[in-house]
Amino acid sequence: MIPSKLALGFVVFKERKIIIKLNPKQKFYFSIVIVFVILALIVFAVIFPLIGKIRTSANNYLEGKKTLLVLEANIKDVKSLEKKYQEVKDTFAKLETAFLDPAETLGFITSLEKLAEETGNSFAIEKVNIASEGKFINFQVSLSGDFSSLVNFLIGLENTPYPPYRLVGVENIDIRKISDVNVGANFNVAVYTK
Repeated sequence: MIPSKLALGFVVFKERKIIIKLNPKQKFYFSIVIVFVILALIVFAVIFPLIGKIRTSANNYLEGKKTLLVLEANIKDVKSLEKKYQEVKDTFAKLETAFLDPAETLGFITSLEKLAEETGNSFAIEKVNIASEGKFINFQVSLSGDFSSLVNFLIGLENTPYPPYRLVGVENIDIRKISDVNVGANFNVAVYTK
């Protein structure tokens, strides 16, 4: 059993109650200690968790900003690729018309005959070879007329307007004099096919 009054320095026990007797200087120091303990509890219980949440939120914000920058760059890349795709698509459409469709071979031969007639040349196809890969048709052509007519034929062949057989190659030109005015030429015309 606890005695009714027991004094231990500044703590007095009295019937199950603890009474602390402090002088004013001790009360001041004790109050300061209590305030620091309360402040320490506030710092550890409130401020440090808030600082952690602020850091997490700041990191999330920075990551979001980085992601947004990456997405903006990707959007620019996609727009650029769409524009390039459209350009390539337009170019591809033009290229499709540049190749000779094998079904239009007769039309091409007719256009060569018409060009020879317009330029004042006599025209004959001596041999037709289709490449083993099927990528081009090779015509061995014999042409005769004056030299300027021959040059006009070759220029016309290069600039054939319709249909646009732009992928035409002229190879192995052999020009010989037939008379004082006329020349003869043998050459190969390679036309790339679809």
